[in-house]
Amino acid sequence: MPEAKRSWAIARLYPEKPIMLDGKRISGGNLLVLNPARGDSPMTLEVRVIDMRDLFVNVNVVAEPPPGQKLFEEPARFEKVDSVAERLTLALREGDKTIELSIHYGDRRATLTFER
Repeated sequence: MPEAKRSWAIARLYPEKPIMLDGKRISGGNLLVLNPARGDSPMTLEVRVIDMRDLFVNVNVVAEPPPGQKLFEEPARFEKVDSVAERLTLALREGDKTIELSIHYGDRRATLTFER
């Protein structure tokens, strides 16, 4: 994993219908943020509620997320996998009652599972 010094906004979460993550409702106006490890704290994945008018996206860089309300945060559990992603990729897999978001970078992958 990269040794970043700042947080990365890696996805805009704007579901058509509200979804749940760890018992918290997620609807429009959220970012998925990858926070670097700091001191004794591990790297984390965070869902942050933001004012989307504050979001500026330069497609050539990973945006630094604007401030907002932390809705969810957990340690980022990137596991080693056989396949190698040449660049950061995100993929969705939909089930009957869940949506799995896969975050793949290099030979590491993490997943978040949302409930419908």
